[in-house]
Amino acid sequence: MTDDLPPLARHYCSYLEALASVAWPGDLADYDWGRLPSRLSGAWLAYAQMFDDFSREIANSINQLILSQRRLSAWEIVLANVDDPIKHELLNEFVDPLATLALNLPAVIRDRFIFASAHLSHQANLARDGADWRDDLPDDRRIRLVHVERYGSKWSANPAFIEALKQLASQADYEASTANFRNMYNHRFPVRILTGLSSAATRNIHPETHRPYYAFGGAPPLELEAISAFLATQIARANALYGAFKTLVREHEAAIKSTEERSSGQ
Repeated sequence: MTDDLPPLARHYCSYLEALASVAWPGDLADYDWGRLPSRLSGAWLAYAQMFDDFSREIANSINQLILSQRRLSAWEIVLANVDDPIKHELLNEFVDPLATLALNLPAVIRDRFIFASAHLSHQANLARDGADWRDDLPDDRRIRLVHVERYGSKWSANPAFIEALKQLASQADYEASTANFRNMYNHRFPVRILTGLSSAATRNIHPETHRPYYAFGGAPPLELEAISAFLATQIARANALYGAFKTLVREHEAAIKSTEERSSGQ
């Protein structure tokens, strides 16, 4: 019986019960959807290997985001009926690490799409450029959205992919819904989650006079309901972006197959 368990374990059991009742916030990302032939010339080895790695890890990241949102929704149910100080223990032990990860994931997923699509479009450009193809993609540490635009410019699916890419983890969404949590967490000091004030004093620059001024009072914490709502929006956009990524890859695959057929005389 759960009454015999320590408090943390007892509330974790309540969390598992709540989790079973929480709806999934979106469809899980699928795996193994590539359609390249099993036998390809060596020219396409990098593309094939990169696609396998990138598509699997992107799916893992999207599914991690979906699972995190669902788990936070379950904890929201549990914490509604919990008083201090056990509430603080549950936050420290389970909720805060999960929420911190979840709030960072949309930006992580966006950057992984940028990295993957830049590399894959660059490799697939060999099918368009032939002998004129140059292996001139910048070093991995310097790959940005501009390279998705540049190396994807030969592919008709690229504009829709970029548009979907810009919708995920936008700065405006982070600022409006999370008090810019991701940026503040990684570079300064973020608002707290569910309990406690932060940033008791902040220095600002007036937009008209350009003179510094100070604000006092502290910022309220993020509530789990608001976090879950933000994550649900990001999940929908991540899934839409995954669909646009698949369309881009399908165009790559068609060009690669056509090039292989011409080279083999079929």
